[in-house]
Amino acid sequence: MLIMMTVEFESNELSIIPAGILNRIDSAGDIPNKTYARNMIKIAMLNSVGRFAFWAKNTLALIAATDELGKPENAVYIRSSEIIGRPAELPKYFDCVFTVYPDKKSCEEAIKNGAAECNGKKCMECGYKCYKGTHKTIHIAELLRGVNAETRKSIMAWLANN
Repeated sequence: MLIMMTVEFESNELSIIPAGILNRIDSAGDIPNKTYARNMIKIAMLNSVGRFAFWAKNTLALIAATDELGKPENAVYIRSSEIIGRPAELPKYFDCVFTVYPDKKSCEEAIKNGAAECNGKKCMECGYKCYKGTHKTIHIAELLRGVNAETRKSIMAWLANN
């Protein structure tokens, strides 16, 4: 990530990077800056056989890079909501918003209101809808996993007061 966010590579330099059929940008964190976003967009454009899902909270970097280079035809942009339980707005170029919900009730309510259910399903079993951009909705809902009851309760309390 450090190299890709510091050096803007030419397309011929990036063409040697292998890509699969389904690719996630960025599974290790977020898109740190416009240089990184430009490099990733170029990689997607160079690998037209594969599908690329760009997951981002830092939407401004991806938007700025897309303004300059265009959005790859083989890419879907997914905004990750910054705050648990609060769906973010859908920015320019983005296809959907992924939101983690703090409790079962709020997650089920989001799904009832039209969000696609993720909830820890295995991507293969789902059919990689996020990566293909085939959700019938712009919202994706997932229940917060891996927290104990006390942590969940404190998150719920914070959300109620903010």
